[in-house]
Amino acid sequence: MRRLGEFSEKHAGSASEFHLRIGLFPVLDADTRKRLLAARAAWLEGREKRLARIDAGLETNSWGGEVVRFIREQIAAERHWIAALERKARREANS
Repeated sequence: MRRLGEFSEKHAGSASEFHLRIGLFPVLDADTRKRLLAARAAWLEGREKRLARIDAGLETNSWGGEVVRFIREQIAAERHWIAALERKARREANS
C-alpha cells in the first residue's frame, strides 16, 4: 500500500503508473491523491513546453510536426481529465 503512494518524477512520466494509481484511488488517502494528480499535471506541463519548442521549429506539413501535434493534443486531453479528477476528489472529500 505504501508503494502506491510513492510517485516520483519517473513515475509521473509513466502513463501506466499513473493510470494504475488512479484506478486504486479508493484505497489512497486524500493527500496522496492530490499529490499524485499534481505530480502528473506538472510532468505534463513540462512535456508540453518541450514539445511546443520542438513544434515551433518544425515545418507545418512535416510528418514530425503531425506526431508532435498529436502528442500535444493527448496532453491537453489528459490535463482536462486530471482537472475533472481533481473536482471529483474534492467532491468526495467534502461528502
